[in-house]
Amino acid sequence: QRRQSRRVFIPALSPQAYENASYFVSTPLSRRRS
Repeated sequence: QRRQSRRVFIPALSPQAYENASYFVSTPLSRRRS
């Protein structure tokens, strides 16, 4: 069960972390460009 919990935690955090990073990088990038 421990392996399954880890497998679900990685994909669940991957999309959220990727979106958060994309927004954090897109915000300063767009602000700096403007």
